[in-house]
Amino acid sequence: MENLERSPETTHTPGPWEIHIYEFGTSYSDGSFYVGGPGFCIAQRAPWPERAAESIANARLISAAPDLLAALKAARKFIGDCVPAHGEYVMPEIEAAIAKAEGR
Repeated sequence: MENLERSPETTHTPGPWEIHIYEFGTSYSDGSFYVGGPGFCIAQRAPWPERAAESIANARLISAAPDLLAALKAARKFIGDCVPAHGEYVMPEIEAAIAKAEGR
């Protein structure tokens, strides 16, 4: 995967991100979707009926990304403010996930 450089000013498209299932004919079973909102698309998946369930599971995870990042930042603050002695057990994972999401 290529290394995508980001400037400190660059941020992700704000949520909420929603799953939109493409309807081809009368079936929703082919796994086609896009994740986004009014006027924007974050991710898109073309039809692949054999992996429709996996496609929809991936769409759920992608659409939850802004909420997950916000929850991790809230957890980092709570742990730092309220239970710093126990932070050593989870803070490295929290910090790594936030850094990955922010491209650091």
